[in-house]
Amino acid sequence: MNKFILILLFAGLLFLTVAGFKFHQEQIFIASSVLTVGEVKGYAGKEGVHHKMLCYPIIEYKDEYGQHHSFTPARSSLAINYPVGKLVEVYYLPTHPQKAKIKLFIAQWGDITGGILIGTLLLCYSGSSFIYKAWTYPPIERKLMRD
Repeated sequence: MNKFILILLFAGLLFLTVAGFKFHQEQIFIASSVLTVGEVKGYAGKEGVHHKMLCYPIIEYKDEYGQHHSFTPARSSLAINYPVGKLVEVYYLPTHPQKAKIKLFIAQWGDITGGILIGTLLLCYSGSSFIYKAWTYPPIERKLMRD
């Protein structure tokens, strides 16, 4: 049982570490990117889990030099969320305009928030399990468990 709790502890620390790294990367991306307006031009689709079609909106925007660029976000979406012609805010890197993201909370911070939530839950569970064991086992049984 102690090994399982240690695995959960390390998994929680790993989730928090990865979330911190992704948070840092996202801050760097936003600080060095330009915000502009893009337009949904269509959809790219692919078959997902259980043969359901995933929709990826194709978004076109102009960079600061007036050149048109298009990209497909990494996350799929329901077609109703992004009808063709809808205007969306887009972050893009001026040095690499093909690296662009929709300015949307879930697209920017969803992975980070999920990682922090899962990591915190794992740390709380493993920590409370250690505390529970320390309070419920008598000292003699604790010594035998270590051996």
